[in-house]
Amino acid sequence: MRTLWSGMRCAISLLFMDTAKILKAAEAMGAISSESSVSVLKQYLNDPNRSVRETCEIALAKIEWDNSSEGKAHHSAPTSEDRYVRRGCIQSFVLTCLAG
Repeated sequence: MRTLWSGMRCAISLLFMDTAKILKAAEAMGAISSESSVSVLKQYLNDPNRSVRETCEIALAKIEWDNSSEGKAHHSAPTSEDRYVRRGCIQSFVLTCLAG
């Protein structure tokens, strides 16, 4: 997973030229909820596009909560649905990359 995430992070940097792809990437990063994506998301908090700013803010808030003690307690036993949602976000992101 770590290697996949590193590759996604590099790809994400290249995709930030298209608003739709920025939004998809930010949503996927929020769903994956890895603290390593915080720096990438913060770069777009001052984006001229309001949707980009708000999506990044939401993703950052989710990452912060998921990695807090309360969030960790809540997610201590992920359900099969949680794993399906994360896998779906990654697949959606990869398909978006390939389509672009």
